[in-house]
Amino acid sequence: MFYTESYILNDFEKFYKATLEFQNLGFINFNECAESFKFGIDQREKYLEFKKSGFLHIDNPNSYQEFLIYKEGGFENKKDYLDAKDLNISTKDEYLEFIMSGFQKYNAYLNAQSQGFNKKTEFDDAKKFGFANYNEYEEFLKSGCKSKEEYIFFTNQLPILIKKNQKIIKQTEKDAEKAFNSKRFEEFIRLRFLSIEKLSEALYVSLYKKEFKHEDDKKVDDLINEIGIKINKKLVDYDELKYWRRIRNKVVHQNLKVSLDKAEKGKEFFDEIFDRLFKLLQELEK
Repeated sequence: MFYTESYILNDFEKFYKATLEFQNLGFINFNECAESFKFGIDQREKYLEFKKSGFLHIDNPNSYQEFLIYKEGGFENKKDYLDAKDLNISTKDEYLEFIMSGFQKYNAYLNAQSQGFNKKTEFDDAKKFGFANYNEYEEFLKSGCKSKEEYIFFTNQLPILIKKNQKIIKQTEKDAEKAFNSKRFEEFIRLRFLSIEKLSEALYVSLYKKEFKHEDDKKVDDLINEIGIKINKKLVDYDELKYWRRIRNKVVHQNLKVSLDKAEKGKEFFDEIFDRLFKLLQELEK
């Protein structure tokens, strides 16, 4: 069928051009060429793409413009485009992001996006923990905390506690060295053990993300044991640690005298465990 009584006779110039050029432009028949020229298309490949898309409507002169918008948005099928258009979405990527987000309603998705979320699962999880934006929620996940209360302690109070402990540890180590050099070996034992205790407390709060309470009556060997369990690593010979705790207790409560030989053995033990615990604390602070 030739388009002699439809739209071609309404535009004689296009009709005449079509009759002269349709074969030269690669069109198989006049009808193809006529339809193509009606929408301003002068290449058969573009015409066939337009026709295959489902957008071609002879009675709608704007259908080709809509097809071009569809292509510009990166869409590959008409249904996705029309669904996206209903949601006022102009690109395939943006539409797929919404589809993959898990949200059923686009307004809910936009609301979550305004808070930095792209996934409904993350948005719901953050809401459950009481976080209103993605950045804070992401930091919470990185922290390894199990609750918002734990996270608040981790971000606000923990750095202060660790800094306070580090100051005590630094001064205690300095005082212990002076005590050793001045042959006050009893004071040296007491101070080195105190330094290990404070270092263990700093590690404990860093790993368990909760404040250490002295009323829990945890001994230093209990603390180090729990730290080792947390990182799945044995940190010290616990029998030897208990031995030096007993020595410290006798120094403090029974005025035990400590010889140079015993002090040197204690120094060797305390140096080893201090270095191990201190390196672990530095790794946690990175």
